[in-house]
Amino acid sequence: MIKKNVAGLWLLFMAFTAFGGFYLYYKLSGDAEGIEAGKIVGGMLLALSVISFIKIRPWK
Repeated sequence: MIKKNVAGLWLLFMAFTAFGGFYLYYKLSGDAEGIEAGKIVGGMLLALSVISFIKIRPWK
């Protein structure tokens, strides 16, 4: 399954990277807008990753 779902794993990695980057920006600058943007971008990428996992291996 892991070899077949490289796109899902890549999207999951991108979601954590996006959220982590915006969280780091929030901590360093103190700007609360950064964490909100990170939640939105990370959430969208996480949703795409979940959809990819479901599409590759649907529930039985």
